[in-house]
Amino acid sequence: MGREHPFRHNQLFTSTPTSSTPRLDIAIMSYVIFGRAVKSEYLTLATLGAVGAIVALTKGGSKAPEKLAPGQTIIDKVKESVPINASSSEEEQLMDSIRKFIAEAEKEQKH
Repeated sequence: MGREHPFRHNQLFTSTPTSSTPRLDIAIMSYVIFGRAVKSEYLTLATLGAVGAIVALTKGGSKAPEKLAPGQTIIDKVKESVPINASSSEEEQLMDSIRKFIAEAEKEQKH
């Protein structure tokens, strides 16, 4: 009889075949961590959970909302933060027509 290495926990499990189920051979790998055998699938799930938690913690949290100056509306704030710079006369004409359209739409919305 051979003596198995104490840190090697490879086991071959064989399901009991019945007349309708085929024989399944599944190798289950485990590691010894702090004196306990831990299956590799548990280590995989723990790793994925830890990575997911770290991502959620770094992406989460609330940012302090920027305060508006007195008398300033959200629309004014958006117009300031998104400047429209044209590089040619055609783009400038297009931007002017878009500005006019937005101004007309705002006037219609106020009425």
